[in-house]
Amino acid sequence: MAEPATGETVCASVLVASTLGILPNTKVQEARCMYYDVVHHRSGMERRRALGVPRQVARKETPAPSVSDRYALRKYLDGAVSWARLMVAAAKEQDPMGLASAGIGLVENLGELWRLRSVRQDDWGAMLNFVQAALSKEEFERFTLGQCQAVESILVTYLGGGLVREEDVGRVRLMLREVGLDPWKGVSAPKGAI
Repeated sequence: MAEPATGETVCASVLVASTLGILPNTKVQEARCMYYDVVHHRSGMERRRALGVPRQVARKETPAPSVSDRYALRKYLDGAVSWARLMVAAAKEQDPMGLASAGIGLVENLGELWRLRSVRQDDWGAMLNFVQAALSKEEFERFTLGQCQAVESILVTYLGGGLVREEDVGRVRLMLREVGLDPWKGVSAPKGAI
């Protein structure tokens, strides 16, 4: 169509309304369309329309943990507690070699627990992540008795206990910080970098 005053070509848009309601102007992924259902599927098949009712977004179902995974989790958790108790004993005896070997054993067990984190709830995994971050790149020979006791307490009380709540994750971070261990070490800048 040409504009009469200037002679330029102008595009005009036409609003088309269906008998079922308003057609969306954009293509949206179906998983994000919560308050309406697509009337015509891309394959051309008709679908039922639910007006006013939010669509149920399909959630990825996670399979129930196997008995062997739960057994392995308990085994590695018991191992981690044993290594932490050896760290406490070595710190009391002021044995740096004992501290170092117990610390390495603890870190290995925590790595296996991380592999099995899907057996427990998300907050448990977050708590384990903070403990691992606090212990990463540490010289275990220099750990104090208080640091060793804090790690043991976290493993026994929080990771080895029952249901973990969101506020428990905050308590664990606070306990680690109080004894001089940084739970944010994995995401913070190295010393002297800023």
